[in-house]
Amino acid sequence: MWSSRKLSFLLGLIRFLLLLQAPTVALAANPFRADCDGDAYNSSSSFGRSLSGLLSSLTFLSSNSNSTNATAGASRDSVYGLYMCQGDLSGSNCQSCIQMAVAGTNQSCPGVRRAIVYYDQCHLSYSDANFFGVVDADGFNMTNPLEVTSSRMAFNILSDLVQAVPQRRPLMFATNVSDMYPLFALAQCTADLSPDGCRRCLTASLAAIENCCIQRKGWRYLSPSCWIRYEPTPFFGNYPNNLSTYIIRSQCSSLDVQSDDLSARTANLRGLFDDLSAQAPATGFYSSSAGDGGDRMYDLGLCARDDATRGECAACLATAGRAIANECPNKTEGYMWYGLCFLKYSQQRYFGELDTDVHTFCSGAAPVTAEFSCATEAGAWSIAQEARWRRSTRWRRLARDGSLDDTNSGLARRRRRTFWRCPIALVKHPTDKIFGCPPPETPSGISSVGSEPQIAPRRRLEESKGSGSLQRVRAACLGGVGAERKQKRV
Repeated sequence: MWSSRKLSFLLGLIRFLLLLQAPTVALAANPFRADCDGDAYNSSSSFGRSLSGLLSSLTFLSSNSNSTNATAGASRDSVYGLYMCQGDLSGSNCQSCIQMAVAGTNQSCPGVRRAIVYYDQCHLSYSDANFFGVVDADGFNMTNPLEVTSSRMAFNILSDLVQAVPQRRPLMFATNVSDMYPLFALAQCTADLSPDGCRRCLTASLAAIENCCIQRKGWRYLSPSCWIRYEPTPFFGNYPNNLSTYIIRSQCSSLDVQSDDLSARTANLRGLFDDLSAQAPATGFYSSSAGDGGDRMYDLGLCARDDATRGECAACLATAGRAIANECPNKTEGYMWYGLCFLKYSQQRYFGELDTDVHTFCSGAAPVTAEFSCATEAGAWSIAQEARWRRSTRWRRLARDGSLDDTNSGLARRRRRTFWRCPIALVKHPTDKIFGCPPPETPSGISSVGSEPQIAPRRRLEESKGSGSLQRVRAACLGGVGAERKQKRV
């Protein structure tokens, strides 16, 4: 069974890989959806000139307002237009999205007098009929097909937002971020609606989601007059922790507990969680079990000992215990990851077994440079190699004898041979490449040891290159700024 020190390295590796998550406007060549209707028009006609002027006006206004409506032309050549950007986008990001939407209408709905196009963080509509102030909740849903949940927490939070948003001015927009659950929620209405119209639109959208999608971990409903959205990962433009390595991730078994006494089972589980938060801080790791027969439950907790004090470890595990009880009600197994701790419970004994149910999560942020990607990978290899070294018999013997120090230990030598003296890439020869990374150079401000670059030995690098979680993260998340690789060894 792994010690708390080894598991702490695994948690540290995951936190390093998450890196920066800075949400940006997602601009696609084609819209999520385009609805085109109405009679045809010629671009050189009076209506065509009115529409061109309207779209130019809306694009200009989008640098200063996240939702507005405008008109152009007169009589039969009148055209009415409206856009809405996600309420927390900056003016420049909103304008970029509307510019894309204008191009999208020309591409997807050429020569028609009514159109609406949807993008990730904005939509744009125009018509030859005045639709301002008219509630149109006839929209569509999008869901996460890969993850499910039995919790109604997201739906309940959106229900609260539906009540709050219509009272917000000048922009009917609100968000909710949970520091306990993997939950980020948004509700928003277009600027032309009255508070009552906004409430009616959001209520209809929420009812549509309840009928189709609340079992999904991640969903949204978009209509011409309003949006609602819930995700287990950040998607806000002003997310307060977008420069942190904070992790919140959960997973529940799809199987319900089969028990004659659910109250006893729940009491056992809560007792285990209380015991875990009390005992784990002493060493950073603790596992236990409680109950009899089919009601017996097993749990373990792990804290990142290099980053979490005892008090922070206890608080993190206590929060995780409360969160997982609500996130996975009456489920046979569940786990919760935070930046500082990890908690897992199960109806099956799993101590000492390798759990090969692995998950890779990539951030939705913009791609990064090749140099940044290679530096990230090099650092990850360094952490992984440190963890391997600490599993070795020699390291345990040196630690037991008190022979480890910062200058001559195997750990320090391995560090010098990897990331600290080779921050751009780990290479087995100065002219070779790994994953397309450039050969290492000694940056200014970082001294090298001796006259030659410190190169990781060929054998260890080839072993690392051909196996493990980092290889899969690299393949799945190439070019992104954030990644998590989670494989539970207990």
